[in-house]
Amino acid sequence: MTLTVGIAGEDSEEECHIVLRPQEAALLARQKDIKVCAERDAGALVGFPNGSYAKVGAEIVDETAIWGGCDAVVKFKSPSIHQLFFLCRRGVSVIAKMHAEGSLDYIKELLESRVNAYAFEFLTKDGKIFPVMETSSGLTAYHAFAYGMFYAQHPPISSFPGTEPLTVSARSVL
Repeated sequence: MTLTVGIAGEDSEEECHIVLRPQEAALLARQKDIKVCAERDAGALVGFPNGSYAKVGAEIVDETAIWGGCDAVVKFKSPSIHQLFFLCRRGVSVIAKMHAEGSLDYIKELLESRVNAYAFEFLTKDGKIFPVMETSSGLTAYHAFAYGMFYAQHPPISSFPGTEPLTVSARSVL
């Protein structure tokens, strides 16, 4: 029996993540009983055009084929309600950053959708946080620091009479 793994793209152009790069897709595609499908343009915003996935053996398909035809779907951000209820077939395994910890409604929707949901933020390896989340958290911390430094240099925030100058401090939490 062949397992079909789908690499889903993100829902908005502001999200520039891809969980499986072509090199990881190649590792899966070389396996005897695994077929890899990549959603059209899933990696385009991060420098992986469709051809880079096709070159390593992934079939390029549309969103409907990813959610309705694959046994397992990997995605960075949580799937939308549309993807869960209208595109997913029952029993699909979805592996993503679910953000479910703060939303009872989303957890209920996941249960009702009848998918097997695996949340990156709760997966560990050797007792440590899952590598995808570690990278994501590191990038978030870097961007927070960079934006803080950028805005700290602009005088309009502290140039109003009576406003104290800004002090920016940072420490690594990784």
